[in-house]
Amino acid sequence: QLETLQIPLDSLWLLGEERTLIVDASRATQEVHPDPMNHFIQGLARGLNVKSLYLTKLTARNSLVGVMGIGLAEEAPKLDDIGLYERLSEAVGVALDNKLLFDENQRVAKELAESNQKLKQLDKAKDEFISMASHQLRTPLTAIKGYLSMVLEGDVGPVQANEKAMLQRAFDSAQKMVYLIGDMLNVSRIQSGKFIIENKPTNLAEVAEGEIAQL
Repeated sequence: QLETLQIPLDSLWLLGEERTLIVDASRATQEVHPDPMNHFIQGLARGLNVKSLYLTKLTARNSLVGVMGIGLAEEAPKLDDIGLYERLSEAVGVALDNKLLFDENQRVAKELAESNQKLKQLDKAKDEFISMASHQLRTPLTAIKGYLSMVLEGDVGPVQANEKAMLQRAFDSAQKMVYLIGDMLNVSRIQSGKFIIENKPTNLAEVAEGEIAQL
């Protein structure tokens, strides 16, 4: 009969160097012993209806991973094959450790998959927001640029030189906002592989003068 039980981790036997433990369960149920293992043995003896227990530690990578035990119907057992049983416990310890590692790897892999899925959803939501915001911003900017252009061209009457300079700066700022919105859309295009860079000659002096004028 196989059982999975919670071994008391503060047991003197588990903390000690002794690898195996042979216990007369009937005596353990009658004696009061400070070791928490005594209560564990009592419960195990009652649950399995045995009179003696043979316990050995299961280790892997120099760490305790569990305890393997045999319950016998006779008192004070005399087992001569302790060496064989301990060698068996070595194989069982390695197998148990591998199972625990496998379960842990599966849990971590599942958490990574769930996190990756959430990141993909967030990335998609970000792209959708950028696209929506960019199109919504372009609409009022188009109207601003259109009316400024009409005023600069004199469609509503003559414009003084100082007024024209100020209106031109406003128009240039609106145009710069259009470029910034385009850059926002380009971020999504870069990630999707649809962004294409078109190289062309640029007058750096004009770029610098425009920035200085804005400041």
